[in-house]
Amino acid sequence: MAMVRRRCFALLVVGLTYRLASDFVVPGAVGRLSATRTIAQTDRLNANPGRGSSATAVRAFDGAAWESSSSSSALDLPIGMAEAVLGLAALYAIMSMAEYVYHRYFQHLGLNKVGAVRTVRKTFKLNTFQGDGHVEHHRETLDDMTLDVEPGRELVLDNDPFRGTSFPWHGSLKMFTGVFLLAFPTLTFLGWSAQVIVPVVVSAMLFHALLWNALHPHMHGLPDVPLEVGAPSWVLKGFRDSALFNFLRENHAGHHRAVGSHGNYNVCCPGVDQIVGTNVDPVTGVPQPKPVPDWVAPLCLLAITPLMPAMALLCLVVLVTYPPLPKATAK
Repeated sequence: MAMVRRRCFALLVVGLTYRLASDFVVPGAVGRLSATRTIAQTDRLNANPGRGSSATAVRAFDGAAWESSSSSSALDLPIGMAEAVLGLAALYAIMSMAEYVYHRYFQHLGLNKVGAVRTVRKTFKLNTFQGDGHVEHHRETLDDMTLDVEPGRELVLDNDPFRGTSFPWHGSLKMFTGVFLLAFPTLTFLGWSAQVIVPVVVSAMLFHALLWNALHPHMHGLPDVPLEVGAPSWVLKGFRDSALFNFLRENHAGHHRAVGSHGNYNVCCPGVDQIVGTNVDPVTGVPQPKPVPDWVAPLCLLAITPLMPAMALLCLVVLVTYPPLPKATAK
């Protein structure tokens, strides 16, 4: 039964992807194919002189169909291949950056060390940011990725069967909101329309949540995430032995093994670690040389400068609205 559900879901995803590609990415392609078939039918009718009136009707219909297809393509705001490739690359970069920033500065409390944030906290009389239980998750994770669970030691995790490793629906919503606010102006600048941006970003973030929930809880020996909690783990469960999952699993294990867990902050969207130099060896956790030249990081920073106001606003909202964690009991 589970295999049938996975196959049905996979077929649904393939169908939706094809639909998006045909209607949004190159919407004129269907019209051109229809026109080509109509022209072929016209040629066959023209070869039969006894059906001149029919041929004339088909030629008239052919012209109308082509005009309708062209106007429909214009209304659909078509995206060429170059715009599609650039947009998808930009979306991946934004997702990688959002994952890195959230993991390093919110979940690992790096935000508390930023001078500007300290000023904001002092101005608005805010408490020190306490995160979402991720630091506690690290405290009970061993080098082999199993968990040393002691009830009552990490109260924030005791009521969570996934002990802070899953991506619940409310987390997916927050991640989508952050990525969408950054992606919308970027993709609009690259020529994408809102009709394209919304379904593509939703699909990308859904895949991110599915990948996370199939990967992260399982690698720590925890149960699969059900649909009522978050993106269900069973959707991508069959790919856990794939090269992609093996790479992501080893990469994240390096994050846990690094000193202070400083490194390999990207989990599902690698990239920023390699650019800023926080990539570590998956086995030893030892920092590795940056695989890209030093000038790439400042160039990327310059490229995302227009998005800084949106990023600052998101950080302020998260800082103000995150609820405090319960105090852990003393050992």
